[in-house]
Amino acid sequence: MNTSYQLTNNDLNVLRLVQRHFGFSVKPFKDIAEKLNLSEQDVIQILSKLRDEGFITRIGPFFNLDRSSGYVSLVAMIVPEEKFKEISMLVNEYQEVAHNYKRNHQFNMWFVLAAKSIEDGMKLLEEIENKTNLKTYNLPKLKEYNLDLYLDV
Repeated sequence: MNTSYQLTNNDLNVLRLVQRHFGFSVKPFKDIAEKLNLSEQDVIQILSKLRDEGFITRIGPFFNLDRSSGYVSLVAMIVPEEKFKEISMLVNEYQEVAHNYKRNHQFNMWFVLAAKSIEDGMKLLEEIENKTNLKTYNLPKLKEYNLDLYLDV
C-alpha cells in the first residue's frame, strides 16, 4: 500500500457505499455513481485507483462455495519480512485468493482460499509452496459466522 496517497472525499464516499450497498445489478457502478452524484466512469476510476494503491484488493460477491462442491479455507504463512511484498504479489495472482492481509505475528500472511473443489484447493496450496519455498498452513472453517463487517473510513 502506498502510504503517501491521501484519500479524497470521493474516495471515502465510494469506499463507504460499496461496503454496504454494492448490490446485484446490471450496472452496479452506475447505481453507486447516481447515489454519490458522480459519473459511472468516476466510480470505476476511483475503485481502480484504490486497488492500484493497495487500499482494496477486489470488489465482488463472496459465495459459500463449500455449500456446493467448492472449498473455502483460511491460510496462514510465515513470510520473511524482506520477501513479504514479493510473496504477497505472487499469492494475489491467483483468482482463488481473496482477503490477503499482513499481521504482526509469526504467521504474518493470511488469506482466504476459495477453490472449485478440495482437490483444486490442495493443488493450489502445493503450487504456492513450490513457488515460494514456504509452507502454507491450511485452516479450513469448522463453523461459519456472519459478522456483517463494515470498516468506517
